[in-house]
Amino acid sequence: MLTLKQRQERAARRAARIAAKHEAIRAAACTDNERSLAMKKHEVKVGGRYAAKVSDKVVAVRIDGENPHGGWDATIMWSSS
Repeated sequence: MLTLKQRQERAARRAARIAAKHEAIRAAACTDNERSLAMKKHEVKVGGRYAAKVSDKVVAVRIDGENPHGGWDATIMWSSS
């Protein structure tokens, strides 16, 4: 039987492994250049207009609000074919 401290340490190690795995997935998903261009949450304003990458195209979008599942809800303003 594990003590409380042992269970807490095991849980902390597991959380660290999962966090490292998620970071590796995020790192593989975008290049260094894309990561440096990504805006932080405090930099985005609802109602603001921004350039966003949508399906490998950069388009102008208006931010309509924050999505409860993460990210933003936005409307495409125009697109360059």
